[in-house]
Order: sequence, then C-alpha cells, then structure tokens
Amino acid sequence: MSKIILGIFSFLILLTTSCKNELDLNAPYKEIMVVYGLLDANDSVHYIKVNRAFTTENQSAYEIAKITDSLYYDSIKVELTEVETGKIIVFNKDYSVEKDSGIFANTTNIVYTSSEKLKNTYTYKATVTNLISGNQTSATTNMVRDPLPVSPSYTSSYYTLDTAKQFQLIFNTAINAEIYDASMMLFWEEYDKNNVFMRRDSLSYPLLTGIEPGTSGKFNVKYDVKSYLNYLVDHIPVKADIERVAKTVSFHYWGANNEYLTYKNIYAPSTTLVQKKPEYTNFSNGNFGLLASRNHISLSNIPLVEQFRNSPITQKLNFR
Repeated sequence: MSKIILGIFSFLILLTTSCKNELDLNAPYKEIMVVYGLLDANDSVHYIKVNRAFTTENQSAYEIAKITDSLYYDSIKVELTEVETGKIIVFNKDYSVEKDSGIFANTTNIVYTSSEKLKNTYTYKATVTNLISGNQTSATTNMVRDPLPVSPSYTSSYYTLDTAKQFQLIFNTAINAEIYDASMMLFWEEYDKNNVFMRRDSLSYPLLTGIEPGTSGKFNVKYDVKSYLNYLVDHIPVKADIERVAKTVSFHYWGANNEYLTYKNIYAPSTTLVQKKPEYTNFSNGNFGLLASRNHISLSNIPLVEQFRNSPITQKLNFR
C-alpha cells in the first residue's frame, strides 16, 4: 500500500490486503509473525490477517515477495478469546478477499475469518499459533461501544438542508472511542427529459476525519450548507439531458479505540527532520502487528427535505 495512515473505515482494507516485511537482512534468523485485526461488534464477519516476515541473502527481496509461499504459513491456528467468559472463537482460513496487485504476490490472499457475534462490552484476546514451530503471539483489545446520535437521531423522520442555515452533527461519543470519522451520504434518482427513470446514485460527504473527541463526551459540529452545495458541484457530473431528484440521506459514524489511535499517531507523516519511526506493535514475543477495535453505526434512509433545488450554486446539476 502506498499509504499506511488511512481512515478508520479504510483500515479494514489495509489489514486484509497488506503485509509488513521490514527486517534487518543481516540479523540472525528468527520467525516473526505479522498480525492485523480490527474488530467491530457490529460487523457480521470479522477478519484477522496473518503474514510471515522474511529475510533473504541469495535473492532479491522483491523476488521473494512475489512468491506466495513466502508470505503465508502452512499450518497456523487463529483464535479469539472472550476474556470475561473464557469463550474461544476459532477463525478459519478464507481465500475470498482479493488482494491489490503490487510488489507482493497476489495470486492468493489468505485471511482468517469468523462470523461469531462479538459483544462490545467485552475484551478480546487474539492468539496465533504456528502448529509446526510452536511459535505463538497474542494481543488484547477492548471494544468500542455504540455512540448515541442526537441530531439527527434514530427517531428523525426527515432531514432539512436549508441554504439560509447551517446544519449540525450532534452525537454523544462512545465508551472506549478515542478517534472518530463521520460522513453524510446523499441519495438521488435520475430521470430523462421524458420523466423516465434512469438510475439511482449517491455521494458521500466527509463530516469528521480522524478527530479526537476530547473530554466533553459530545460532538457538536456545524456545517455551512453552501459549502456542501459547492462540494456537490465539484463531485457530481453535469448532465444536461437528465434531471435529478434528491431522495434521502444517511449518516455514518466510525469510532476507534486507543490502540488504533496510538498506531495512527506513530505512523503519521513526520513534521520534523527525524524520519525514523519507532516500531509499534501490541502483539507479544517479538512479533509485529495491531489488534484494535472500531465501531460503525448508520442512520439510514432519512427522507430529505432539501431547499437547494433552486440554488444558483447547484442549478447546473438539474435538481428539481
């Protein structure tokens, strides 16, 4: 991946498609596991990514990286333990997640998955065991609970975008959430000049990106509607032969815990002359990786009462 610091939502893509292989090539051989997991109690499927780091003296690292067998273990056990109850959840090998092309082999991409329901009030310990060598590593994370949307809320029957006013995003932050992303998704329908339905489309608008909540326990952020309309103009193509009807909006909230925040802060772009980053891992026994948690909730399909159809800003988009 070209960038290691991604939004909370995008981090899931990172952990299922990337691996770490930065080792001292002159160091004595040591088996090192690289494990990534981002748990969300609201997800229907949970993913843990396991790779092995490698050293090579006789071949280029780029050549080795393209060999699938150099990236994955032949026989490992991946488990998640519910610390409070002792319940063990077994993760199974999964080949269904496609891997981006690049330096590393992408003919096979192995992740470990479970559809077991997780609880956001519990703590979980991930353990990976090499059944051949006996090498084992583990990490523990608490779970991020659900935030409480205030405006809009679960009971909102409509949402208004008035160009004469600001719109607000208000929600109570969740237990264990140390960093937030939030977005608003606009959905519309497109019709031809004969009023024949053609398609549905949507556009996401970022409201919060990597923001720490502070000590108040609440986000109360105001946004300028005109700035939002300019965003629509910049991101929706002009089509003279169609008309658009704005239908609904959805709001999405992502919160992540302290393990994720620490990882993000360490690997953020350096603003000093010191470019060397300290290694961060919460996995044991000299292995690398991150086990953290996030939470994602949505307020979906809120009918939109919009007042920008006659706005000169969006006139060329043909909203009616």
